[in-house]
Amino acid sequence: MLTTNVVCKTSPTERMGVLVDVDGHTEIIEYSELTPEQAASNDASGQWIFWAGNTAIHVFDRKFLQRLAEDGCRLPLHIARKNVPYLDASGQFMQPSDASNPNAIKLERFIFDALPLAERTLIVEGNRDREFNPVKNKSGADSAETARAALNRIATEWLKESGHSLPEGHAIEISPLQALDAAEFKHKLASGKVLISEITVPA
Repeated sequence: MLTTNVVCKTSPTERMGVLVDVDGHTEIIEYSELTPEQAASNDASGQWIFWAGNTAIHVFDRKFLQRLAEDGCRLPLHIARKNVPYLDASGQFMQPSDASNPNAIKLERFIFDALPLAERTLIVEGNRDREFNPVKNKSGADSAETARAALNRIATEWLKESGHSLPEGHAIEISPLQALDAAEFKHKLASGKVLISEITVPA
């Protein structure tokens, strides 16, 4: 048994693998393995075919993982073309920057390729605003900054639902060890069983 969580992609070109059905088996296709035209293709109703983005949140049955390990975990290799720093013939450090002309090939294996090997799979669509905010970039979209903002937004909403507000210029994060949803947070807050740590955001 293998369960995976998906969210709706924000655009056809978002860099997320997508869930597909291939001959009755659930699989994930990496975004780099789809052409822009394939990624943007629609069904008869005009909806994206490849809308279900892989969040890399999986739940595995332990016996299934044991069976994979005993079989040598022979998962396929994926090719990723990358720009990799190198030393040229004169020993000078070079940093390639042309994304359209990568200079190296990286071979990767992904645990999600075990999906078609599972006897049973369960796909769960999650709430993107609550469950998915990746950190892929140093700054801008999908960065630590946007992830912190999302955590602060959720925590602030939980506070408001509990009858409290947060002063401007402050941020708050609620550990999952404290509460997993607004209802649990409200209950623990009312009973004095939750610890809140405020973080002042510099002006």
